[in-house]
Amino acid sequence: MDYNYKEIVDQLKNLWTEKTKDFKPTWFKISVNYVVLSSEFLLGITDILVNHFQSFDLPGLYKKEKCIKILSELFDFVSKNTIPTVYKPLSPILKTIIVNCILSTVINFIVKKYQKGSWSTNEEIKK
Repeated sequence: MDYNYKEIVDQLKNLWTEKTKDFKPTWFKISVNYVVLSSEFLLGITDILVNHFQSFDLPGLYKKEKCIKILSELFDFVSKNTIPTVYKPLSPILKTIIVNCILSTVINFIVKKYQKGSWSTNEEIKK
């Protein structure tokens, strides 16, 4: 099944490029604002991708793999200016942690919330 992978990735890359057109990366300093912006972007895109792939009549694991594939490519694109040059050797480790651990768990969380049909919960935090 063709789900327009390249078209989706290109649209998301263009969106990121537009959001960050005025940003000037440095070779040594991490910009907190840029890290926050890239985190918000990747989390928001995760939600959009989960919602997009829900419409496909495919096994859940297959849909999750497609989301992860797109997020992985977006991480590479986003991180090229987020991670300063001196820290680039850490990029594969960060990608594994962020995409394969954190965003993968976020996908599971979002799917459960959509399946419940509500973001609200009756659960309370116990003191």
